[in-house]
Amino acid sequence: MPEMPDAAKEPTQEGLEAAIKYWWEAGDFLRATGDSTHIDEVSTSNCDLCQSQRNRWTEIYELRGWAETGPTEVEVQFTNIDNGGLGGTGAIVVSESPSQIYQPNGSPGGSGDGSDDRPWAISAVFDEEDQLWKLEGLEPQG
Repeated sequence: MPEMPDAAKEPTQEGLEAAIKYWWEAGDFLRATGDSTHIDEVSTSNCDLCQSQRNRWTEIYELRGWAETGPTEVEVQFTNIDNGGLGGTGAIVVSESPSQIYQPNGSPGGSGDGSDDRPWAISAVFDEEDQLWKLEGLEPQG
């Protein structure tokens, strides 16, 4: 189960980087369990990719399917803080493990080949009410 780092609760560059890494750990947990609690806490409601991942994986598990997948590796290339410390952007490189989805009867469903060193652009906001960074945009590049 992923544990949110304390740094993700600080409106700093280090906090933003910690939140980005935590988002991907929460995504691994979502894919492995169908539990979106952790990814929800660091995603804004207007993050399309965040909501799409949440909906897809919770539905698989609600229908009694499951998945086998490995960990995701994330390397933060850079981050910038703007908007008076309440917004941030960054670039990361992500390597995802292959995955296999299973149907309720145990037969294989969809699968993913994984990816190596795929670049992503990130945007985030520091939620002053919740006192933590939340991702609002993730876009694969290239």
